[in-house]
Amino acid sequence: MDGFGKSRISEINWFRAWIFSCLLALLIATPLAAQTPAQDVANGLIAHEKKDEATALRLFERACTGRITAGCYNLALAYEFGRGVTADLPRAAALYEKACNAEDAKGCTYLGSSYGSGKGVVRDMTRANALFDKGCNMGDGEGCTILAAQYRSGTGVTRDLTRAHDLFEKGCATGNARGCNILAEIYRSGTGVPIDLARAESLSEKACNAGSSSSCLQLGIKYASGTGVARDEIRAAGFFDKACNTVYVSFQGCFNLAVFYENGKGVTRNMARANELYDRSCTGMEYRACLNLGYNYQNQRGIARDLTGAQALLRAIPFYERACRGGNGSGCFNLGNFYRDGTGVTGNPARAQLYYQQACKAGHQESCRIASAP
Repeated sequence: MDGFGKSRISEINWFRAWIFSCLLALLIATPLAAQTPAQDVANGLIAHEKKDEATALRLFERACTGRITAGCYNLALAYEFGRGVTADLPRAAALYEKACNAEDAKGCTYLGSSYGSGKGVVRDMTRANALFDKGCNMGDGEGCTILAAQYRSGTGVTRDLTRAHDLFEKGCATGNARGCNILAEIYRSGTGVPIDLARAESLSEKACNAGSSSSCLQLGIKYASGTGVARDEIRAAGFFDKACNTVYVSFQGCFNLAVFYENGKGVTRNMARANELYDRSCTGMEYRACLNLGYNYQNQRGIARDLTGAQALLRAIPFYERACRGGNGSGCFNLGNFYRDGTGVTGNPARAQLYYQQACKAGHQESCRIASAP
């Protein structure tokens, strides 16, 4: 199915952040004892961020009872995903319906997703698409984008590329990053429209600004390499920074930004900042970052001055191990050298050989030569 579900969680998180910012001002201005149902939503979101799901659930339920639709669909999310309560998909669908019946656009879109996937209700694509349409017409860009995808694939509706294009445009115009992303690809490839690279780039940037880390990353890569645009390392660094700091982080964006800080490309050279970003990227399974951070510890580049060479070397080893486990041949090769030479570890030729063999399998040619030597 081409429509709903693919960006469901990211859209939920984006919308939660928006609601939080809107309601927080009310929360600050009013004493806790006098909280209104709307402020219960803000307090509930704070509790959710603190992982206090029981408190969040109680506050969302009270807000929903007080006819605050944001309380209803946050309560629905809790029941859908089992946050602080046993997952109950029929209960979640009923709460989405309550919000939708109160003319809440997001409630309609989320209820459409329930009908489209058969979660808590009998699967009904006609009903799902009608709800996406209702959410879209009330201003929810996600509803527009999902319905556009349905028209593009002919899921529950007669396939209609013109209608799909119009809905992607509408979704993008209301700030839906995925709608802008898809439109950018349409104009880039000329699918049903004349190729328009300038329009594609403009839409990609709009998607990036709306929180699409993949769009930010691709724009950064384009400006870094000068592919289809004038090379601009400052702009590239800016896009990598955005990719690294969206709700759904692009760890490749963090890695690329780290490389820029390490080499002073588009930013002032800052090894400490580079290492922070390598560490974050490594945590996100960007194994090149693990390798680079291991190397920087090994060579005491951008690390705390109070670390001795031996201490820094010991810190390098876990990063090389993580890189190696992730299939990075250079990480395995460096470990092989450590165990061969007894650098930072007790020498172990047999273990060194295993690392060289592992590195060779990952395509590291020097390791292949060492592993095959008599």
